[in-house]
Order: sequence, then structure tokens, then C-alpha cells
Amino acid sequence: MLLLISAATTAAQRASMAGVSTPSDHLALMSFKSLIQIDPSSALSSWRSNQSLCQWHGVTCGTRGRRRGRVVALDLANLGLHGTISPAIGNLTYLRKLHFPMNRMGGTIPPEISRLLELRYVNLSFNSLEGSIPGSLSECKQVVNISVAFNHLSGGIPPAMGVLSGLRIVQMQGNMLDGPIPGALASLQSLEVLHLYNNTLTGNIPPEFGNLT
Repeated sequence: MLLLISAATTAAQRASMAGVSTPSDHLALMSFKSLIQIDPSSALSSWRSNQSLCQWHGVTCGTRGRRRGRVVALDLANLGLHGTISPAIGNLTYLRKLHFPMNRMGGTIPPEISRLLELRYVNLSFNSLEGSIPGSLSECKQVVNISVAFNHLSGGIPPAMGVLSGLRIVQMQGNMLDGPIPGALASLQSLEVLHLYNNTLTGNIPPEFGNLT
């Protein structure tokens, strides 16, 4: 009898890790896949309904507590993916890491990214993203690294990013950003790296930056 109970418990744990109770994560990832037009290495071929999403290429799931079986990281770097980023990515409630550098992703950065309240690391560098940097990124209060370098982003640097008290690394070089450098960035007391070169920024370096230790 004890063996049967143990086996049943193990089966339940496997079901939980399989993401059976997380249809929102599954739908979000399938929406992401549907907007990928070219996948030269067939990296997303493992993204099938008959396989646990926690076993899909580039997907990492949590292993304990409320994150158990939920997507916490999406790492699809250097795969040559060509497409756009689905707004449904904002439904990955427990996502902490969004890592897409060295692909051919176009379109815009969806403002729905602001719903990822546990996001800590986002790297969309070396793609073909257009449009502006969403000011709504300021809603991701736990983020420590924002890298959107070497895209085709335009517009200004959102002053609202100055509220991200834990932000340590900002890489926005190699775009078409214009306007002044917001003095609000001087509020980022945890800032260690700020790369803004190869843009068309104007004005002066804010003197408040002298307070960044």
C-alpha cells in the first residue's frame, strides 16, 4: 500500500511539472511560436502539445512553491529565429529571464512585457526590432538588466526607467535613439553599466550622473 501511495504521489508531481495546470503558459508559448516565420535549426520543433513544456527547447520551469511547473526562463539565443514577439509573452506570469539575442526578430517590443512583474533579466540585443522602448518597462520593478543593443529602435530613452531602483546594467547602444539623456537615470543608484553609444542622442550628459557611485 505504501508503494502505491508513493507511486501515485510521484505521478502527481510529474503531472505538475508537466505544466498540466498551466494552460496560460502553454498558450503564451504557442502564440510565440506561431509568429516565428523562420526557424533554421528547428529549435522549436520540440514545442509540441504532447510533450511537457518544461522539456521544450529553451524553456526552464520553476521547481518549487508557486513557480513549480511555471515558465521562469525563456532562452532562445543565437538561433536565427525570424519573426515577431507575441504580445502573449506578457502572460508568462512567473517569467524571470527573457533572453533572445543574436536572432532576426523584427516588429516592436510589445508593451505587454510590463505585465512580467517578476522579470529580472531581459536581453533582446542583436535583432531587428523597431519602434520605441516601452516606457511601461518601468512596471518591471525587479529588473536588474535591460539589453536592447544593436536593433533599429528609435525615439527617446524613457525617463520612467529612473524608478527601477535595482537596475544595474542598461545596454541600448547601436540603435537610432534620439533626444536627451534623461536626468531621471541618475536615480538608478545600483547602476553599474550604461551603454548608449552609436545613437543620435543630443544635449549634455546630465550632471546628476556624478552622483552614481
